[in-house]
Amino acid sequence: VIAPPLPEAEAAFRRRLSAKRRAARLIAIEADDHYLKVHTDEGVELVTMRFADALAELKGAHGFRLHRSWWAAGDAIEAVRWRRGGTGEALLAGGLTVPVSRSQAPALKAAGWF
Repeated sequence: VIAPPLPEAEAAFRRRLSAKRRAARLIAIEADDHYLKVHTDEGVELVTMRFADALAELKGAHGFRLHRSWWAAGDAIEAVRWRRGGTGEALLAGGLTVPVSRSQAPALKAAGWF
């Protein structure tokens, strides 16, 4: 089986993943201290990397920073809703629910999520 070519914007970041997850659907990246939890449709992988460096490698990829510690692939977002108090949450593929901060909301609004 030949895997489809990776979008160039994600290629550098994907090389950091194990072979099993390199071609998997990227769902989200969660910052956790000095590590990243990379959520894919093949499971979660822990990567040693700063969140800011991951965002730099993903510049140009179709995705959104949702919170200070979360980034989600654009095609993995299934719904966005606001909670009382002015914060929101995004429902992602695979059943993940992640926070959306007020400061990150304008990009989602511009993309038509609410």
